[in-house]
Amino acid sequence: MEDVIQLKDFHDIPEEELLSLLHSSREHGLSSDEALRRLRIFGPNELAEEEKVPWWKFFLRQFKSPMVYVLAVAAFISIIMGERLDAGAIIIVILINAAIGFFTEYRAEKALQALKLMVVHQVKVLRDGEIFLLPSQDLVPGDMVLLEAGGVVPADGRLIEGYSVAVDESALTGESVPVDKSVNTLPKDTPLPDRVNCLYAGTAVVRGSAKVVICATGLNTELGRISKMLQTVEKKRDPPGSTPCKIQPIAHQVSARNRCNYGRPGCI
Repeated sequence: MEDVIQLKDFHDIPEEELLSLLHSSREHGLSSDEALRRLRIFGPNELAEEEKVPWWKFFLRQFKSPMVYVLAVAAFISIIMGERLDAGAIIIVILINAAIGFFTEYRAEKALQALKLMVVHQVKVLRDGEIFLLPSQDLVPGDMVLLEAGGVVPADGRLIEGYSVAVDESALTGESVPVDKSVNTLPKDTPLPDRVNCLYAGTAVVRGSAKVVICATGLNTELGRISKMLQTVEKKRDPPGSTPCKIQPIAHQVSARNRCNYGRPGCI
């Protein structure tokens, strides 16, 4: 059988074409052997687990910046030269910068952990024409999942059958009102919040029952993409070797002051 890909956008694909792309069946779902093969290819349907970092490590790594080192040396020199006011100002700026960075990264880590808690643990899956209760980690693209009111969507998928289905997507889109779902194919340029034929991981079914074909799992889901964005907060905040924007002004002032002190004694 041809390899199956994970789909990012599947709201505009006609149902029969979508099932053909996923090599799945509305009535029988996947075979157990095919599901196992796909699980080996795509891996488990879960957000990547990273080693938990203690809070104190979050704080200490805020000081791993060349400019922080320069400012620390400048503060030490200022103390030796008797410029305690300047030294105190530099130290305060370094600490403020570290505190801001610490809280930014720590909150991102907590948000990432909250995302992982949104993933459902057990789900009804149609395989070999029979319904099984399986761990959500075992889901693969092409699986036919059965959802009911009160259930959490385990992965991104397309609605194949639905009866008065409404989904709470506030965790993903911020929309506080439940969204009524439909099986109709939508135009290609439909924005994500308006894709009423799609269900996304981490959202909750508040009404009705649904049969959904899974199109993306794990980090390839919209929830997974948010997870990856949160994991890059540290890299986005200040590129390695750059001067943190919060301490650039004081850094320039300290550099100018030190050049003045060492270049021309008595200069103020």
